[in-house]
Amino acid sequence: MNSLDQIKSKEENIHKLKSYLDEDKISSGFATSLFSQFEKRGTLSDKQWGWVLKLVDQVDNPPPPSQKLPNIKGVLALMKRAVDPKGKTFPKLWLKLSDSDLRIHRATSASKYNGQLMLTDGKGYGRNLYFGRIDTKGDLFLAREGKQRSQEIIDLLTRLVADPEKVVSEYGNLSGNCFACHKQLTDDRSIRVGYGKVCAKKFGLRWG
Repeated sequence: MNSLDQIKSKEENIHKLKSYLDEDKISSGFATSLFSQFEKRGTLSDKQWGWVLKLVDQVDNPPPPSQKLPNIKGVLALMKRAVDPKGKTFPKLWLKLSDSDLRIHRATSASKYNGQLMLTDGKGYGRNLYFGRIDTKGDLFLAREGKQRSQEIIDLLTRLVADPEKVVSEYGNLSGNCFACHKQLTDDRSIRVGYGKVCAKKFGLRWG
């Protein structure tokens, strides 16, 4: 860009900034200060021109709206079924994604997400893929790994709430392990159902 083009670009952006301030598209005190300094001095420093460009660009090219993720209170309700009466033992729940497991467990007091449900691939501390979390209100938040599988995770959790017996039995049928204790299914009836009798009772699910 030659000097003349640079001058024209600055003029266009400072006029846009003034227009956006007048239209309340920008309500920043910093933006108002920038324009006031331009009016007084007739110019700005290179750094200030950079800020003018950045502020104008934020209006001209707003980020796309983030995806509204569903509230999945039903997962919290399902997990609470299996909490022991003294509240000391919290269950883990295993489900199946197309390329990995999805383990749901409650964060402890050592975590900043204490009491929320963590979504990982269950490979163990330091090796886990972290997909996201469900907060204590049931709202779903996805991390980078979770966003790559967002629709699959949302569909799976939604189906879990609608028909927990069917979804957890899918895990047993695909993995050969119980969805809760994660032990291998060896009893013929448990293999047929897709999960064990003891874990079914803890979660209030039909068995046999």
